[in-house]
Parts: sequence; structure tokens; C-alpha cells
Amino acid sequence: MGHCARLANADESSVQRLFVQEVWKHLSLFQEAFLRLLADPKSKQLSRESCCKGLAACRGLIAAMASKDCSDAQDVSLLNDKLLRAFGQTTNYGGSAMMETDDEARERRNANDDAVGDGVDRTDVGGAAGISEASLEAYKEMAACALSLNQVDVLYSLMILSTNHPVWSVSTMKDKYSARALLGKANGATIEEIRVSLRPHLKNLVPKLLRACNVS
Repeated sequence: MGHCARLANADESSVQRLFVQEVWKHLSLFQEAFLRLLADPKSKQLSRESCCKGLAACRGLIAAMASKDCSDAQDVSLLNDKLLRAFGQTTNYGGSAMMETDDEARERRNANDDAVGDGVDRTDVGGAAGISEASLEAYKEMAACALSLNQVDVLYSLMILSTNHPVWSVSTMKDKYSARALLGKANGATIEEIRVSLRPHLKNLVPKLLRACNVS
């Protein structure tokens, strides 16, 4: 998946290649497979981090295809919605038939953050997608931050940021699976924009990022 996204983002003509077209046709299946592997309690660090990069590559491929008029906004919406739901984040709060507005969802998440500051334990046993306890909380916090910022694509950058297996530092792998290579045009926000947007959330986000990086 990473190879496909990298090809499509590096050279726009690559979107016409048979390999890229076949992966594109089955993009939702790739995303579902990554989510299942990420949720598997037997998944180790490299497997889990590969899934994070694979999910980001799915978003990067959509961005590349959109630039060639091969996609539409609905594809992005469906991809993001599945990912957010897997991490327990949705505007359909608690499975209710009453849909929250963006403002209501943001107020609820801010209230949850205040509860954390008051010493309330938010640890979930098991988790929405069966992800291990520590990992789930990290991914849920990333998703909540992205939603509260109204910039869902920030979630993909955060997922890549949470990867620290030594294999990603090998010279032959470093550039191949970087945020720039996988996300391409989807990596639109500058580092400074992301830094400013995340600053209010760092108190809760950094510990969970560290937990995601160190749970095997």
C-alpha cells in the first residue's frame, strides 16, 4: 500500500498504472484489513506501526487520485468515517439516533478533557475495536484531537508520528515510508500549522503518543 501511494504521489502519470488502479479499486478492503490487524491482540509493534502507515497510505492514494479527477470528496469522507469509528470517535455519540452538531461534539470532547484534569480515570478495558488498552487510548486521543480541530487529516500525520520501530530509521526505508511519501498531497498542512493547532491538546496527547510508541 505504501509503495502504491508513494508511486501515485511522486508521479501523477502513475495513477494510470494497472497496479495502482487495482489497489484503488479495492481500497476499502485494504483499509479494513489494516484496521483488523491493528485491533488484533497478537499484533506486535512492527505490525501495528505498519498498519498506521498503511492507513495513512490509503489517504495519500485518495489525494493522488483526486488530483487526476479519479476520486471525489465522498471517498475521503467514507475513509475518514471508518477510521474515526474504529477509534471510537463519531458525531453519532453513543450510538444515539440523534446526530450531534460539530459544536456539540466539540463541547462534549472538551468536557471529557476537563474530567481528565479532575482526576477521572478514562482507561477503557478492551476498546471499541479490540485494540490493546494502552494503544486504544492513544489512537482515541489522536482522533479526538483531529475532530476537535476540524482537521481529520491531522490524524494520519499523528499516526505516522507515533511510529518509532528501528526499521523505519533504516536508510532504505526512511524516505519510502515518511509522511511526505505516504500522504503526498494529503499532507497539506505545514508543520507550523499542525503545531499551533495541537498546542492546546499537548497535555493529554503527548503521554498517549508515548504510550502508543512503547506498547509492543
